[in-house]
Amino acid sequence: MHARGGQKKVDFYLRLRAMGIFPEDAPATIRAFGLALGQLSIEELVDRCQIRCQPVRDVIVDYLRERQPSLDFASLDAISRTLAGLFWARIEALAPGIDSLRLPPAVARAWKDDLKVKRRTVVGPDGKSVEVTSPRLIAKDELMRVRAFYLGIAQWAAEERARWGPWAVPCPISDDEIHKAKERKRRKARMDQRTRERLPVLPILVSTTDCPRRRRPAPGGGRHQARSSDSRHRRGSAQSHLSESRRPPHQGRGDLQRAPAKP
Repeated sequence: MHARGGQKKVDFYLRLRAMGIFPEDAPATIRAFGLALGQLSIEELVDRCQIRCQPVRDVIVDYLRERQPSLDFASLDAISRTLAGLFWARIEALAPGIDSLRLPPAVARAWKDDLKVKRRTVVGPDGKSVEVTSPRLIAKDELMRVRAFYLGIAQWAAEERARWGPWAVPCPISDDEIHKAKERKRRKARMDQRTRERLPVLPILVSTTDCPRRRRPAPGGGRHQARSSDSRHRRGSAQSHLSESRRPPHQGRGDLQRAPAKP
């Protein structure tokens, strides 16, 4: 069983386990299967995409092995998916039999257009599989990884011509194509639009969250009032005691009232 598959697969596994389909010692979550598999080797990462051209497959493996010391596994996994899957596997689908990194201009344009769209298959209400397309928001990030692949090989070819020289070809991705100023503007526009859509319901949200707080009594309110009353009583007693202590010891209140005025 694969650990990947999204939340639906996780829920499906949990339901089957709750129904008693699996043995009692079955893992509590599907995540345990992914942990049991461990990290894939570079060859296994690339071979997931079933590249037909063995020389290109080998050069991608060698490139990833050169990059491996400076990358964590998550980054290595992402780059392998881009180079082997989104890049070369799609190139082979667009131009069957291709065996060189030097792409014809028409193939390069077709691949870039294909990269802009993300396709996935979903099951409709009628039980039939339907392909759904949506814009790929990180298309420029994928282009940057492929461009780094070409430029890295070109740089290494200057040092190891016998190994990398045959694969040092012009990069099909220009610097202008990875400029992200327009993408940042689009991202900000999407964020602003989400904010505008949520502003009308903000007063309702504030009112809903504030009403229960207003209904609840203040924590320790009764004790605070009792402490305040007791404190006022103690202050009054202390002032009365201070007034009594300032009188001469041989005079009381009656003596003060009957004392004759001085001439």
